[in-house]
Amino acid sequence: MIGVHTVDDERNVIKVTSFAELQDNVTVNLEIERHDGSVMVIPIRELGYSDWVNVEREIPYPQPPAGGADNKGVPWYDNNNPDYRRKIADAVERRGYLRMLKAIQLDIPGETLDEKIDALASLPTEIILTVGTYLNEMHQTRKATVKARAASFQRDVIADDADLPQ
Repeated sequence: MIGVHTVDDERNVIKVTSFAELQDNVTVNLEIERHDGSVMVIPIRELGYSDWVNVEREIPYPQPPAGGADNKGVPWYDNNNPDYRRKIADAVERRGYLRMLKAIQLDIPGETLDEKIDALASLPTEIILTVGTYLNEMHQTRKATVKARAASFQRDVIADDADLPQ
């Protein structure tokens, strides 16, 4: 039957029977223990691969400034330019906040993206670090799991990128 699933109660395994079930957003409650001993619970939507890619598209890295040209006129770029390095750091920070905006299942004050990012940035450091760390660990765990599964499907293939020809 389409759209009906069964659950194995011993392991909490959901047997998916429709494509729609694959698209469900999973929300978890992230618990943050505060310095005063209280526990704050924040609903977080797990971000999928497309969420991570879309954030990179929405906030692209800046182009490095031209540092000059070689004897054939081909430009070379100054990747160590201090202004460029600052812009890279700003892009990385904004990407982190945008991922938090997409994940936190609460209304964040502000009309524009910049206002919402400013609202998040004004939160206590323990909240920002905990949410950011959770999102990054979840993403890295998923990447490692996918890599391991891919390797298990390919005979005589090593999953470690370092061992692959460049």
